[in-house]
Amino acid sequence: MIGAAGCGPEEPMSRIIRSPVVPFAELFSVADTVRLDSSVLVGNVGFLDVNTQGEFLVSDHVGRGVHRFSPSGSHVHSYSASDCLPDEGNFMPMSSRFLEDGRIMTMQFGAGVAVFDTNGSCVAATRQLEPRTSGFCVHQGSIVVQSIYVGGQASMGVYSPALESLDDLEIESPRLVGLNQFSPGLMGTRVACFTDGPYYVYGESMDGIAARPGASTIQYQPEFFEYRPDDLPKGADFSVLREHQDEYPTVISLFALDGSTRMIVTAGLADKWHLDSPGSLLGLSMASNTGRFPGRSTVSPVTPQAAGNGYFYAVGSNEPLPNGDVGNPVIVRYRFIPPKSTDE
Repeated sequence: MIGAAGCGPEEPMSRIIRSPVVPFAELFSVADTVRLDSSVLVGNVGFLDVNTQGEFLVSDHVGRGVHRFSPSGSHVHSYSASDCLPDEGNFMPMSSRFLEDGRIMTMQFGAGVAVFDTNGSCVAATRQLEPRTSGFCVHQGSIVVQSIYVGGQASMGVYSPALESLDDLEIESPRLVGLNQFSPGLMGTRVACFTDGPYYVYGESMDGIAARPGASTIQYQPEFFEYRPDDLPKGADFSVLREHQDEYPTVISLFALDGSTRMIVTAGLADKWHLDSPGSLLGLSMASNTGRFPGRSTVSPVTPQAAGNGYFYAVGSNEPLPNGDVGNPVIVRYRFIPPKSTDE
């Protein structure tokens, strides 16, 4: 069970270290491209998870299915939440992740949750785990659930694979409540679990925040980070809120490249970081929870959608098939190249 983290003055202050921007190729290289078995039609890869064996778990937001593929892309199994929740005919698998012992869990944020065993049989389900869920990760067999902050005390719920409540993990409240309610980031990816516990980010974050005592207190500040002084205006319409959000970069994701390496993804970088590419680029900031290497940042031409085993995974275009049909999206795997341990 995960112990609750205190937020009082007795907690050590974070030390802030600069994270220089380096070329993308200095930190990542294309390892390979995985083609997903076209015998199963995937409408889109809405959410992606990868386990330690390299298997893929795809949440299809168009077809509303959950599909498991081998490391080479062969179809292994498909899961239907209706087997667990027959009354949830419109179930949307917003986020699905591997648990332990071959099990998987799929969640519709703020609504139904279903857990399946390795054979695809339903082993646990509930119509609602928490009312405002926005993502989850798995730490030492427990499921850590992040929720959208509305008011009061910020916390994460901790559950067993049987969906029994185990604990509440107290965390920091967001500094900019309106920003985080308006812009929740890339679906389900503002929380990630590492060997030393769960970490999380808010839209205004410079780095991941450890959710338990004794974890890393070093914060890395990437060069493209900009402090956002004010929250979004209350009661404004969508276009005004979007305009105010775009005034500063916003953190959209946190990924675990491995058990001790975190990657923070930032959108809306200032124009000076776009270099020769006019498109919308993302800032990536890599840091070690254990101090294994100095923090480094880069500007990425692709959007990470999952991470693990020392890689991040991006979703490519649909594969053209020999018969002229269009197959499934491909998965492109990028290998992380840890920076050399030199003095800061």
